[in-house]
Amino acid sequence: MRDCIDAGNTFCVKPPGIFGVCCETDKCGDLTTCSAGNRSIGARYLQCFTDDFCGERNHVASQTRNEIVFNEANYSPGNGCIWSFNFNPEEANLGDLMIVEVEDITNTDLYYAQGMTEWDSVGRSVRDPLVALFKVRFPNQLYLTLRNNDVVKTAMKKPIVITYWVAPTDPSLKVKEYST
Repeated sequence: MRDCIDAGNTFCVKPPGIFGVCCETDKCGDLTTCSAGNRSIGARYLQCFTDDFCGERNHVASQTRNEIVFNEANYSPGNGCIWSFNFNPEEANLGDLMIVEVEDITNTDLYYAQGMTEWDSVGRSVRDPLVALFKVRFPNQLYLTLRNNDVVKTAMKKPIVITYWVAPTDPSLKVKEYST
């Protein structure tokens, strides 16, 4: 699927979402969940399947720091992990800030996109960053893809660490509503 997208084609997921097809056009027949649905470079792999060793795909941020420690022996060239980081809508307020830090990235390309959904998110890609820091305001979400760009399979030098948390807006800074 990633090779399909890299070749400039469209990857479409077939129900129930466990396999897909590669097409040379923007659509693959009547399939609607396709990589061409969002043209932003940062969102290009969001329709791909994440490798099993990546763990849970969706993460809800809170005021407590949470970590994903990724140190996978099977992280081979071409493998990738896709994660989404979301606010808890019952606890978040407009203006709250979600912070996501990624450290110790080696032999990896990073794709990221921010938006309300996968389909309207916008982002970019970064080749071989050492670290990354993202700040996302509620109600947006962050979509993050790490893709191994190593030419040959090598052992990871250090685990990749992703830390995420919410920094709530100071209530004293909120604009008061006035009625006349």
